[in-house]
Amino acid sequence: MGILIGDDTLSRIDLFLIPVISDGKIGFINKKGEMVISPRFEDVRDSFISEDSLVRVKVSNGKWGVINSIGNFIIPFVYKQINKAGRYLYEVQIEEYNRSCRGLVDSNNQTIVSFGVYGNFYPVYEGGKFIIVKTIDLKMGILNERGTLVIPAIYDAMQFPGSSLPIVAAWRGNEIIKINLKELE
Repeated sequence: MGILIGDDTLSRIDLFLIPVISDGKIGFINKKGEMVISPRFEDVRDSFISEDSLVRVKVSNGKWGVINSIGNFIIPFVYKQINKAGRYLYEVQIEEYNRSCRGLVDSNNQTIVSFGVYGNFYPVYEGGKFIIVKTIDLKMGILNERGTLVIPAIYDAMQFPGSSLPIVAAWRGNEIIKINLKELE
Protein backbone atom coordinates (compact mmCIF):
# COMPACT_ATOMS: atom_id res chain seq x y z
CA MET A 1 0.00 0.00 0.00
CA GLY A 2 1.24 3.49 -0.80
CA ILE A 3 -0.01 7.02 -0.53
CA LEU A 4 -0.31 9.32 -3.50
CA ILE A 5 0.66 12.86 -2.55
CA GLY A 6 0.49 15.76 -4.97
CA ASP A 7 2.84 18.72 -5.36
CA ASP A 8 0.43 20.95 -3.43
CA THR A 9 0.54 18.66 -0.39
CA LEU A 10 4.33 18.25 -0.57
CA SER A 11 4.84 22.02 -0.67
CA ARG A 12 2.85 22.43 2.57
CA ILE A 13 4.96 19.96 4.56
CA ASP A 14 7.18 21.96 6.90
CA LEU A 15 10.35 19.89 6.40
CA PHE A 16 13.41 20.36 4.23
CA LEU A 17 13.42 16.63 3.39
CA ILE A 18 10.46 14.30 3.82
CA PRO A 19 10.90 10.67 4.93
CA VAL A 20 9.49 7.98 2.64
CA ILE A 21 9.34 4.21 2.89
CA SER A 22 10.06 1.81 0.04
CA ASP A 23 10.33 -1.94 0.51
CA GLY A 24 10.48 -1.43 4.28
CA LYS A 25 13.46 0.96 4.10
CA ILE A 26 13.42 4.67 4.86
CA GLY A 27 14.77 7.36 2.54
CA PHE A 28 14.13 11.06 1.93
CA ILE A 29 12.59 13.15 -0.84
CA ASN A 30 12.54 16.90 -1.37
CA LYS A 31 9.42 19.03 -1.81
CA LYS A 32 9.48 18.38 -5.56
CA GLY A 33 9.12 14.65 -4.88
CA GLU A 34 12.66 13.89 -6.04
CA MET A 35 14.60 11.20 -4.20
CA VAL A 36 17.51 12.84 -2.39
CA ILE A 37 18.59 10.01 -0.08
CA SER A 38 17.69 6.54 -1.31
CA PRO A 39 15.73 4.24 1.04
CA ARG A 40 18.29 2.20 2.97
CA PHE A 41 17.62 2.89 6.64
CA GLU A 42 15.80 0.74 9.20
CA ASP A 43 14.86 3.54 11.59
CA VAL A 44 15.14 7.32 11.77
CA ARG A 45 15.26 9.75 14.68
CA ASP A 46 14.95 13.50 14.14
CA SER A 47 13.79 15.38 11.05
CA PHE A 48 15.43 17.35 8.29
CA ILE A 49 13.88 20.69 9.19
CA SER A 50 16.59 22.63 7.33
CA GLU A 51 19.47 22.03 4.96
CA ASP A 52 21.84 22.06 7.97
CA SER A 53 19.92 19.40 9.93
CA LEU A 54 21.61 16.21 11.07
CA VAL A 55 19.51 13.08 11.48
CA ARG A 56 20.20 9.89 13.43
CA VAL A 57 19.55 6.75 11.37
CA LYS A 58 19.92 3.01 11.86
CA VAL A 59 21.19 0.61 9.20
CA SER A 60 20.40 -3.08 8.70
CA ASN A 61 23.15 -4.36 11.03
CA GLY A 62 21.40 -2.52 13.90
CA LYS A 63 24.05 0.18 14.23
CA TRP A 64 23.27 3.89 14.44
CA GLY A 65 24.97 6.84 12.78
CA VAL A 66 24.21 10.40 11.72
CA ILE A 67 23.69 11.73 8.17
CA ASN A 68 23.38 15.19 6.69
CA SER A 69 20.80 16.41 4.17
CA ILE A 70 22.68 15.05 1.16
CA GLY A 71 23.10 11.61 2.72
CA ASN A 72 26.76 11.86 3.75
CA PHE A 73 27.70 9.98 6.90
CA ILE A 74 28.64 12.51 9.56
CA ILE A 75 28.95 10.00 12.39
CA PRO A 76 29.71 6.44 11.21
CA PHE A 77 27.37 3.51 11.76
CA VAL A 78 29.27 1.88 14.61
CA TYR A 79 27.11 2.72 17.63
CA LYS A 80 24.57 0.57 19.43
CA GLN A 81 22.63 3.71 20.28
CA ILE A 82 22.85 7.48 19.72
CA ASN A 83 20.98 10.10 21.76
CA LYS A 84 21.13 13.86 21.44
CA ALA A 85 23.00 15.30 24.39
CA GLY A 86 23.17 18.94 23.38
CA ARG A 87 22.99 21.22 20.42
CA TYR A 88 26.05 19.64 18.79
CA LEU A 89 26.68 16.66 21.04
CA TYR A 90 25.62 13.03 20.92
CA GLU A 91 25.67 10.43 23.64
CA VAL A 92 26.87 7.28 21.90
CA GLN A 93 26.87 3.73 23.17
CA ILE A 94 29.07 0.79 22.24
CA GLU A 95 29.36 -2.76 23.54
CA GLU A 96 32.72 -3.46 25.12
CA TYR A 97 33.55 -6.69 26.92
CA ASN A 98 29.83 -7.60 27.01
CA ARG A 99 28.80 -4.36 28.69
CA SER A 100 27.49 -1.07 27.39
CA CYS A 101 29.83 1.90 27.50
CA ARG A 102 28.74 5.45 26.81
CA GLY A 103 30.68 8.47 25.64
CA LEU A 104 30.08 11.86 24.05
CA VAL A 105 30.99 12.82 20.49
CA ASP A 106 30.37 16.05 18.64
CA SER A 107 28.76 16.41 15.23
CA ASN A 108 32.19 15.77 13.63
CA ASN A 109 32.50 12.44 15.50
CA GLN A 110 35.29 13.87 17.65
CA THR A 111 35.35 12.34 21.13
CA ILE A 112 34.36 14.89 23.77
CA VAL A 113 34.10 12.43 26.68
CA SER A 114 35.77 9.01 26.41
CA PHE A 115 33.75 5.82 26.68
CA GLY A 116 33.18 4.46 30.15
CA VAL A 117 34.00 7.63 32.10
CA TYR A 118 30.33 8.30 32.88
CA GLY A 119 27.38 5.93 33.09
CA ASN A 120 24.70 8.37 31.94
CA PHE A 121 24.32 11.81 30.39
CA TYR A 122 21.29 14.06 30.99
CA PRO A 123 21.18 17.23 28.86
CA VAL A 124 19.72 20.26 30.62
CA TYR A 125 19.21 23.96 30.04
CA GLU A 126 18.67 25.47 26.61
CA GLY A 127 18.89 22.29 24.56
CA GLY A 128 21.89 20.80 26.31
CA LYS A 129 24.16 23.73 27.11
CA PHE A 130 24.98 21.72 30.21
CA ILE A 131 24.86 17.98 30.84
CA ILE A 132 24.30 16.31 34.17
CA VAL A 133 26.50 13.21 34.31
CA LYS A 134 26.39 10.16 36.52
CA THR A 135 29.63 8.35 37.22
CA ILE A 136 30.00 4.59 37.40
CA ASP A 137 29.91 4.89 41.22
CA LEU A 138 26.60 6.84 40.92
CA LYS A 139 27.91 10.30 41.79
CA MET A 140 26.63 13.25 39.76
CA GLY A 141 28.19 16.42 38.37
CA ILE A 142 27.75 18.85 35.46
CA LEU A 143 29.63 19.15 32.16
CA ASN A 144 29.51 22.11 29.80
CA GLU A 145 28.96 21.53 26.08
CA ARG A 146 32.73 21.27 25.54
CA GLY A 147 32.87 18.26 27.86
CA THR A 148 34.56 20.13 30.72
CA LEU A 149 33.41 19.20 34.21
CA VAL A 150 32.21 22.52 35.65
CA ILE A 151 30.58 21.06 38.78
CA PRO A 152 32.49 18.09 40.25
CA ALA A 153 30.84 14.67 40.28
CA ILE A 154 30.46 14.51 44.06
CA TYR A 155 26.69 14.74 44.46
CA ASP A 156 24.34 11.87 45.32
CA ALA A 157 21.51 13.25 43.18
CA MET A 158 20.68 16.20 40.94
CA GLN A 159 17.39 17.52 39.67
CA PHE A 160 16.63 20.03 36.95
CA PRO A 161 13.07 21.30 37.31
CA GLY A 162 12.62 21.75 33.56
CA SER A 163 11.26 25.25 33.95
CA SER A 164 12.68 28.35 32.35
CA LEU A 165 14.83 28.85 35.45
CA PRO A 166 18.42 27.65 34.98
CA ILE A 167 18.59 26.07 38.44
CA VAL A 168 19.78 22.56 39.34
CA ALA A 169 19.23 21.16 42.82
CA ALA A 170 22.08 18.95 44.03
CA TRP A 171 22.09 16.68 47.08
CA ARG A 172 25.16 15.58 48.99
CA GLY A 173 24.01 13.59 51.97
CA ASN A 174 21.36 15.75 53.65
CA GLU A 175 22.75 18.98 52.20
CA ILE A 176 20.86 20.56 49.27
CA ILE A 177 22.67 23.03 47.05
CA LYS A 178 21.08 25.17 44.33
CA ILE A 179 23.34 25.63 41.28
CA ASN A 180 22.57 28.52 38.92
CA LEU A 181 23.65 27.38 35.45
CA LYS A 182 23.65 30.98 34.18
CA GLU A 183 26.63 31.62 36.45
CA LEU A 184 28.54 28.75 34.78
CA GLU A 185 28.23 30.12 31.22
